[in-house]
Amino acid sequence: MPRHLCREQLRITQALSLVGVAQGTADQVVITVPDGGLVANAVSMFGEPVAAQVLVQNAAPVNITDISVDGTGGDMASSSNTWIAGIFYSSASSRTVNRVRTSNQIDGGCGVGIWAENSDPGNQSVTVQNSSVYSIDNGGIFVASGDTPSLSVNLNTNTVNAGGVFGIVAQSVTSQIRGNVISNSSVAVFGNSAAISVTGNTIAASGYGVYLGKGGTANGNHVSGSNIGFLLAAPGRYD
Repeated sequence: MPRHLCREQLRITQALSLVGVAQGTADQVVITVPDGGLVANAVSMFGEPVAAQVLVQNAAPVNITDISVDGTGGDMASSSNTWIAGIFYSSASSRTVNRVRTSNQIDGGCGVGIWAENSDPGNQSVTVQNSSVYSIDNGGIFVASGDTPSLSVNLNTNTVNAGGVFGIVAQSVTSQIRGNVISNSSVAVFGNSAAISVTGNTIAASGYGVYLGKGGTANGNHVSGSNIGFLLAAPGRYD
């Protein structure tokens, strides 16, 4: 399969569909690190600088389909407190990531494959489906909003072989995490929200399979090769 390399950081500020396959499966677009390296181009809701390879900023709807994002060579560990994200939906942005691969977001423990957040009062929604995340050193998929959840998230049928601290993190969001395959992380699913449903996932080789910090439900999951399968830190349900 031919690979079409795009050595730049993309910034999307209006509604659009970014489609990386030109005809059938004949062309694969790979977004890679620019020759001069990555630079911080956003600030997270937590006040941290982020170097996003694909940045969706104040834009909705933005649909991203059939691309790869490779962070090889983008390590910014010498740049204090700067995070790297393969794809970053900032506040007031929404819609769908489908059939996308992110990999090699390595940054001294601050690398994330796919990151979506919302700190604005207006509700937003993000779906990540049929996608894959490999070789990151913090979180495979990270989703978050403020104290009052203003982000609805569906994370469905993804493969996350992170090799980092977290496979999937859902913090203060309304979320469905369903049918994913998650492996090789300290915590496969870290749920810190009462409105979370973790259903039908396959989890392997992780320190913790599913952690529910504020309740929620987990059912129909298959956890193997993990030190602790399920940990509830608040009233919730798992079976």
